[in-house]
Amino acid sequence: AGGVRPADRALARAIGTTLSVTARGSFDLDGVANVETARIETSTARAGFTGRVGSTILDGTLDANIPALASFSGVAGQPLQGSATLTARLSGNPRRYDMAAVVDARLRELSTGTPGVDGLLGRSVTATGTMRRIPNGFAFENFRVDGAHIDARVDGRATQSAADLGLDITIDELRQVD
Repeated sequence: AGGVRPADRALARAIGTTLSVTARGSFDLDGVANVETARIETSTARAGFTGRVGSTILDGTLDANIPALASFSGVAGQPLQGSATLTARLSGNPRRYDMAAVVDARLRELSTGTPGVDGLLGRSVTATGTMRRIPNGFAFENFRVDGAHIDARVDGRATQSAADLGLDITIDELRQVD
């Protein structure tokens, strides 16, 4: 599609003027989709998935790329700069709300427009580790966010009835927050 123009100006800038959707795959007799490729691309970003998806199976890889975060400044309400990439290895059983994402995300040349945040994170930030959707909650396994002056790690789980989460944050120089 070309000439895409959402009425909301911030959304229009985030999406851009073009949209392309590509999907190729097949369904087996159990209703499981074997996805060779599922991709959505706009003028400003692209995301794709390959793998298997069904009511009881999730097994695939999601990838996303935003070459210029500035396009999303209006949606975020902040003057963003930089680029972002994400790869997530997805697995689990959606019917049981038991799914995992092994995440590798990278932000480069980042600027959020908030001096304290930019001071801590710096221009290059990574997020890696495992996030899980478990019955009635979420879990994290060595989920880590690393920036220039901050290292944060989350481990544990939280459900509607109980929480056992550990958060370890190291800030090497507090003056970076000032």
